[in-house]
Amino acid sequence: MNVQQVYDDGLCMQCGTCAGVCPTGSVALTWDLRVGYRLRVDERTCTDCGRCHDACPGPGLDFSPGAWWRERNEGAPYEDFLGPWRRLSFGWASDPEVRRTGASGGVATALMQAALSTGVADAVVAVRMSAANPLEAEGVICRSAGEVAACRGSKYNVVAINTVFRRILDEPGRYALVGLPCHIQGLRLAQRHSRRLRERATLALGVFCGLTNEPRATAVLARQAGLDPADVRSVSYRGPGWPGAMRFLTEGGVVRWKSYPAYIDDSFMALSPPRCRVCPDALAELADVSIGDAWLDHRHPR
Repeated sequence: MNVQQVYDDGLCMQCGTCAGVCPTGSVALTWDLRVGYRLRVDERTCTDCGRCHDACPGPGLDFSPGAWWRERNEGAPYEDFLGPWRRLSFGWASDPEVRRTGASGGVATALMQAALSTGVADAVVAVRMSAANPLEAEGVICRSAGEVAACRGSKYNVVAINTVFRRILDEPGRYALVGLPCHIQGLRLAQRHSRRLRERATLALGVFCGLTNEPRATAVLARQAGLDPADVRSVSYRGPGWPGAMRFLTEGGVVRWKSYPAYIDDSFMALSPPRCRVCPDALAELADVSIGDAWLDHRHPR
């Protein structure tokens, strides 16, 4: 059994876990501007080992209080909306530049840089926008604070970050991962069947999610700004400052801005993968640490 049927049934979350755990490289993810990643399993090389299907969060995950993954949170308080939790806090990065240039106070960037500097992790798995294709988000492995900083800010775009599991399985070390709830779900499912992945992926930081978007959603915003998506050289969705703005830069040096969250309208949110619309895990319950905007009154000291 493999994940082809999951994809064909419209249940793919585009997390990339299947490609990351396939031992024969039979799962291919091809990116396009319309929907993001198209999946195809090469039946000639697939051995039907079932690893991709076992690690796929698309068919669903047990979120009941007695679910297998809740064992790691035994004794933690539980709320229907929050899931299991041990501590609730709000804060921001102590470095003013990290705080200003990141989203949500730069907390994810600061935590991942600290994981590297303190030896908690040897590398960080994060997301950046592709230099070769500016409307495509991609998962990367960062080994320095500067590389982590280059990934700062929200990416309202699908990304198959879990494809990097193949490198984690091949390259020894301790890894911290930053991802959306679906990415963390795929990680936990994959770790159930891989001792090596359990030992190497030692820290998971989840980002609150209220739907992610297909790449064409960003292309639509570019056109609304009077730009040809093919001319866009770079795009950012948040920052600098809070709550920030979307920023397009073209090859010719033209810059267009639109404030956040003004651009998060019905037309933008309509362009989301179908499976995202039935995800019950907005707060990344399976992560070690979950983060998101507190949305405090703007007069609160920040």
